[in-house]
Amino acid sequence: MKARNLDAGQYADGQGLWLMKRSRMAGKWILRLVVDGKRREMGLGRWPDVQIGEARERAATARKRLRDGVDPIEERKQSRH
Repeated sequence: MKARNLDAGQYADGQGLWLMKRSRMAGKWILRLVVDGKRREMGLGRWPDVQIGEARERAATARKRLRDGVDPIEERKQSRH
């Protein structure tokens, strides 16, 4: 189903990727990860600015970094400073 047709709510895409919609026209992509035994959420961008394909790519990159032993949330935080 097209994301723009969905009402406000939370929609799972799989492998921890979620679309959190505040309204029919606004939302954000979230990736749920387990880092050091704790569940964390990483923002991947605003919807509809970030489409599902790009959100999936960003999620795959973050999961790969986590498998490599790097916390992708901390890595992004350090790169912004």
